[in-house]
Formats: sequence, structure tokens, C-alpha cells
Amino acid sequence: MKILFSMRHPGALRNFASTVRELAKRGHRIHLAFVMQDKLGDGRLLWDLTDDYATITHTELAWKKTPYRFWLGLARGVRFWADFLRYLGPEYRDADKLRERAKLRLPRSLVGISKLPLVNSRPGRRLLSTLLLWVEQAIPTDRWVDALIASQEPDVVLVTPLVDLGSDQADYLKSARALGIRTGLCVHSWDNLTNKGLIRIKPDRVYVWNESQRQEAVDMHGLPPEHVVATGAPVYDQWFDRTPSTTREEFCAKVGLPADRSFVVYLCSSGFIAPNEAAFVERWVCALGAARGVDGERVRNTSILVRPHPQNLQPWHKYDFAEFDHVSVWPAGGDNPIDVGSKNDFYDSLFHSEMAVGVNTSAQIEAGIVGRPVFTIQTEEHAGTQDGTLHFKHLLEAGGGLVHNARDFDEHVAQLGRALDQPSEGQAKLRGFIEAFVRPNRLDVPATPLIVDGIEELGRLPRPSPSGTPAWLYPLRWLLYPVAIGLKVVREFARTSRKRQRQLRPLTLGGMVVKPIFSVLDVCLRWRPAKSFVKKYVVPRVLPRMSPDEPTEEMVAIPRIIDKLHKGDRPLIVGPWLSEVGFEILYWLPFLNWVKTYRHFDPERLIIVSRGGVAPWYEGLGARYIDVFDFFTPEQLKQRNKERIAEGQMKQRVLTEFDREVVKLVKLAVERRDAEIFHPMYMYRLFYPYWKSRASINLVESFASFERLPPIDRSDVAAKLPDRYVAVRFYYNSAFPETEANRDFVRRLLTRITESTDVVLLNPGFRVDDHSDLRPDVSRRVHSIDHLLEPRNNLQVQTKVISGASAYIGNYGGLSYVPPFYGVRSLAFYSSPEHVAPHHLDLMNRVAAKLKRGSFVALDVQALDLLSLVVQPDTVEVGPVSPDDITSPRRAAGAAMGQA
Repeated sequence: MKILFSMRHPGALRNFASTVRELAKRGHRIHLAFVMQDKLGDGRLLWDLTDDYATITHTELAWKKTPYRFWLGLARGVRFWADFLRYLGPEYRDADKLRERAKLRLPRSLVGISKLPLVNSRPGRRLLSTLLLWVEQAIPTDRWVDALIASQEPDVVLVTPLVDLGSDQADYLKSARALGIRTGLCVHSWDNLTNKGLIRIKPDRVYVWNESQRQEAVDMHGLPPEHVVATGAPVYDQWFDRTPSTTREEFCAKVGLPADRSFVVYLCSSGFIAPNEAAFVERWVCALGAARGVDGERVRNTSILVRPHPQNLQPWHKYDFAEFDHVSVWPAGGDNPIDVGSKNDFYDSLFHSEMAVGVNTSAQIEAGIVGRPVFTIQTEEHAGTQDGTLHFKHLLEAGGGLVHNARDFDEHVAQLGRALDQPSEGQAKLRGFIEAFVRPNRLDVPATPLIVDGIEELGRLPRPSPSGTPAWLYPLRWLLYPVAIGLKVVREFARTSRKRQRQLRPLTLGGMVVKPIFSVLDVCLRWRPAKSFVKKYVVPRVLPRMSPDEPTEEMVAIPRIIDKLHKGDRPLIVGPWLSEVGFEILYWLPFLNWVKTYRHFDPERLIIVSRGGVAPWYEGLGARYIDVFDFFTPEQLKQRNKERIAEGQMKQRVLTEFDREVVKLVKLAVERRDAEIFHPMYMYRLFYPYWKSRASINLVESFASFERLPPIDRSDVAAKLPDRYVAVRFYYNSAFPETEANRDFVRRLLTRITESTDVVLLNPGFRVDDHSDLRPDVSRRVHSIDHLLEPRNNLQVQTKVISGASAYIGNYGGLSYVPPFYGVRSLAFYSSPEHVAPHHLDLMNRVAAKLKRGSFVALDVQALDLLSLVVQPDTVEVGPVSPDDITSPRRAAGAAMGQA
């Protein structure tokens, strides 16, 4: 038998690898067709199957997704609308998060229509759903899918999961029916029939896990009961007969837990279920650490293993779990158990634990299979993804229920304590759930052979007659043609507009006319006489009239982008800022200040994303600040920035993969997947002509508003600092390289300064970029703050110290720009003038002059010898250097040169 199996992506093989393997063992030929590439990019299961069996083949995807076709826009719109209507029904009254997720895929106009009183009634929804089903049936089969199926000539077409919101996989069923081929749906997971979309095109057979899912298929999707087969869950067969790969001592040593203590494994959930799970786990750990009474004592003496979800990256490094002695987060980035090693690690985590805890995840089912008691806590923050999801009730009720449910931490601690005291008490509960939900055909009967038997039975059914579109639907199809054409045109225009917007090349009517004209001129100028004429007579007359500040395309496009964002009401992510401090202070913040004056944005909408705790810099711009170090360690951020620079993206002139990853994490953290982005690339692209000497400084001054930074509360550090001091930081960069001369210069400079005042070194004691600190061997009156600094607050603490200083001294670089914005004088040194960009230096000098209080002076170390010829002892008293004179070039020369 030849089988065409359509899957969303290769990652779906985690649930059906055993099924595909068993089909191949029985001599069937299987061709796998994927709708898109796996987000994790992990093809190990696919490679293993195709290497082991020549009868398993697959269609290579040259694109991230299958190609876009003529009718696809209309088909998706109809399917998204039908799926959204589902969540307006009474059974989903409390499913706010599911309804919100479906709403995001639908235009606002259709959402508004759906919520009209007449439409949002049971008869109204039924009528509209019926009309949408007729439209679905009137849409022709997809030619791309038709060709794929025809090329394989299968006896059976299988699909999974089919029920994604607006899923394109419905086209596989439509095409198969039109060709007279038997079809089947393999239900992918335990939540698919309740938390996803509808089954619009009915397959010949549906293979579900259990009787609960059979009832859902019949009641919610209108499938005939005789077409639904309960086989059990083939994805879980692998855990029933598995044995541990390590001893308990070996495993505890591997994950960093003491072997003499029992441990609880916490199983993390997906980003949709628990977007801020790390913070929840911290509260959970604190609750366990603070447990009281007899039960509490048992719980406190238990270790904890936290297993992160592979698709829910959380800032685990932020939490040291100091309230609990033995906690391990392992594996650090999560791991998808798809190969032998990762499966062994996952199984051993469950087997060697005493019990498992989670919010709402399929891993809880796997813990039950291994025989471990399973617990959950229902909290307000997870109400929408526990009580608000229908599949959570399976954990509570199926076969008597799997999980021990608690309404608060006190009840939860008591449950854990009783389970530790009586470990065998809940085994009957586990068995009842597994028999009812995972293996409904007896505990010793695996599901994989049963689903393969069902597929073989489907293949033996009489081949159905090809079913075309009913004649009465053809008039509706003709009416749909203009709609499909319109949607196609709108999509192409929107795609082109978005692409041009990303490129900051606005799509305008004038541009559409001018571009063909210039194309014609380009062809004409290839004729040598025409080219000579233009060079001789046209260019000399036009060039003198051209201004260096002629409006660029960016100057036109960016205000339009801001206008468009201003009209919306969705959250707006400003950032992420991942580049140098100097560009942030001198360009990005003034640019945002200009945006604020150009269009007023509600600060509640804006989510500022930067690093180093610089929230005080953005006060008044956005109401919420998220730090990149919430998600990445300094080592990870440094490595990702290295990769970005290696790809030629040292400046954030485009939205890189790393930027997208940060944005995705921010959206999860704020629980708004629909948030828009205002990326630094707009600023970089706008000011690029100035940096390349193609425009004057007027460009920057037209799109930037230079203001003092908001006052910063420094009360938490003031008591730890001298009453009067100079802030100092020297680090090596291209303008101040690591040389013996520079080290000696800094040592002599600090020796002179400390004769009259204290010095506070801003060196952090760790590296967050490629710059290494210069630590002078001067200790008298020198104070260090490295004990106050950590990656998440290093810039914030340094700013507090700078804002209270008499002056700032350091090498020329980004940090030297900060003091004037707080009314503090800044003296910066460099020794390689060829690495000092004159554009930045000129702008900083102008800005410092405008800020009134504070000043900025940059000096070339090599020029101090020449300066010392002017600054003679008879004109300058060479003695202790006062902080009040520290930014005077004459006094700086005296301090740097010793006796001038």
C-alpha cells in the first residue's frame, strides 16, 4: 500500500515516528509531505527514518512554507473565520486566551461582525458557519496539492494535525476526495480536538486516543461515530517498557543534585500555557522552602529538578533559588526527547524522581506512565490556560483523574508531604487514568500496532468515487472569483509595501511612475552620444543646484511608519537595543525624543527593550522596560552579538534573527503576540547618510531632540560612595588600544588626581562585550563598585555614580557621552585618532554645548606633549588637581604629564 502522510513539519514525527516505522516494517511505502519547515530546525527523526527504510521518502521544502496559490488567501480567511466562531459558543465561555488567540488571525471587521447580537447567537453562528462551509466547498481544489498527490498515486492520504487555526491541510483532504482516494486523520495530541480549529472536510477515518476524544470528535466536529477509531496514544508507547540508562547516583551527579535526597521534577509548559514560568517557579520554590509543619519539613528536605520546555525559553539565570538548598535547572535550554540520548535523559528524570509537578503539559501524562504521582497548582495567572482550556479537564477527570490539584501553595505543600510519606498511595489513580486515556484497549496493548491496523483497514475499504463540486455551488464559485482576485491583489500589494517598508523605500504613486522613467533613461544612456551629452550639458547645470540635505527615501518613509504605528492600539516594542552605549545615548534616545514630539504615543503602549538596566534613561518614553539580560546571560549575549557582527550586522540596520528571537521572548513575557515593533534599524538607516558624509549635521538635528536625561534616584548607592569624587573608567578599544604607554598614562593621571580628590572606578569586574577593562595599579583614594554591579544593572549603577560625580574621566567611547546628559563634565582620552569618527565627536561637542550644564572634552594623548609646550609651569600651577579643573585641557595636560 502507498501512503501519502501530510504533516505540519518534520517535528510532528515525534508523535508518529513509531507509526511510520511500523507501516514501513509491514511493507508499506510512505511519502511524507510537510506544510512548513520545523521551527527548531531539527530533522533527526526524519533522517533516522529515511536512513533505516528506503520505502520512506519525503518532499523537500525549498521554502519555509508551501508556495502561495491563487485561492489560498480566500480559503484561509474562510477557515480562520469558521474557527473563530467556534470560540464564541457557550462551551468556550471561560476560554478567553483561546478566543484571543483565534481573534488575532482575523481582520477586525470580521471580528466585529461575528460579535453582532444577531450573529453571535446560536442560530446566527450556525447559519454563518453553514455559509462558510459552502464557501469552503465552492473553492476549487488546490492545483499544487493536486499535482503532489497525483505524482505519488497513493492508496491512502493521511493528515496530522489538520486542526491548526485556518489549516491549509484541508486542501489535502479536498484533493484526495476529488481524486477518489481514501483519507484519514491521525489526531496529533490530547488537546487537538478542543483547543484548535474545526474539522471542516470530513475524512473517512479519524484515529483518536480514547473515548473522551471520540466523543469530542462526534459532538464538536460532527463526525459519524462509526468513522472514529480509538487506538490509544502511539506517541507514549516508547515509555511503557523503557528502563533507566543510569543509576540514581549517576543521574544526580549528572544534573547536580545530592544523591542522598529525594527530588521532585518540575515539568515546564509551553509558552502559550505559561509565558512567565520562570517567575512562577521561583515563587513555587520559595513556597516549598518556607513550608511549615510535618509535611513542610519533608518537602523542605527534598531537592528540585526543573526541566525547561524546549520551546519556552525562560530567564532561568536570573533566579538563584537561594531560599532552597538544592535546585537544578536541567537541561538549561530544554531538550526535545527525539533521539536515544535525549529520550534517556527525559525518562531518567522521571524515573529517579519521587513525583512530578507542572501547570498543564503533556509531560505530566508521561510522568504518570512512568508511575510517578503528578501534581498541579491552579493559580490566577494560569486560569486562562488551565480552567480556560477544555483539555485540562482530562488531567482532572479522565479515569478518575491524573493530577492532584491544589488551589493554593499551602494545599499543594500538604499534598506533596503526604505523597512523600505514602508513595504508593496514588498508584491506583495513575493506573485508572492511563487505562482510560492512554491505552483504552488494555494496559498491556500498545497503541502503535492498533493505529497501523486501522490504517491498513482503511486501505482495504472500497475506493470511493471521485467527488467534485456540487453543481449548485458553481454560481457561488463564480461570485467568489472577484473576491479571490481582490485578496490576491491586496496580498501582493501588502507584501510589497511591507517589504519596501522594511527597506525604508516607501511605495508611492510617484515612485511607481518615476521608476519606469528612470529605467528607460538608463537604457538611453547606454548610447554613448546620449551619455556624453548628459555629462557635458546636463550634469554641470543640475549638480550645483543639488543640496546635500535633499530628502532621502528614509526621511519620507520613517514619518509614515510612525504615523501608521500611531494609529494602532496594539503594544509597541521599542527596540531591542543591542548595540553600543554611545549610539544609544547620542542617537537612539534623541531620536525617540523626536518621535515623542512628532506623534504622541501613550506610554502604556510602549515596551522599551534594552540591556544593562537603563530603564531610567527611558523614563517618560515608555511605561514598561524589559532587559535583554532577563533572557540571556552575558556569555550568551556576547556570543550572539559576535555572530551578528560576523554576519556583517555590527549596527542594527536590519532585523536579524537574534532581534526576532528577542522580540518573540518579549511578546511571550507580556503575553501579547500581536505586539508591533519599532526597531533601531529605522534610526540607523535614517542617519546613515550623515555618518557617510552624504548629508550634513542638519539631518540629525532635524530628527533628534537632545535633552537632559531624567533625574535618577541614586539614594541606594550614595551612602557607599565618597561625598566628593571623580568617576573614572578606562577600557581598551580601537581608539584607546592596549599599550604600555596608555597604561602608564592612566597610572600617572590617576596618581595626580588622587592627590586632591577620591576616585570611583566604574569597572564592572565582568565582560559583556569585547572591551577589556584597564585596571590601574593605583589604590590610594580609589574606590571600586564592582560588588554593586551585575549584568542586569551595570549601566544603571554606573549612571547613578556618574550623575553624582564632580567629573568623569575615561577613554573616548560610549560611556564618556553619558555625563553631559546629567550635567556632569566629561574628559575623554584617545590615542588612535584614526579610529575616532569625526561625525560623532562633532555632534557630541555640539550637544554638550546645548545642554548648558556639563561639558565634553576629548583629547589625543599623543598631543599632550605638544600641549605641554603651551601649558608652562609659569602659567599653570602644577599641584594637586581639583575636580573643578578636571575638564580644563590645561589642567588635564598638567595632570597627565606630571611636572609640565
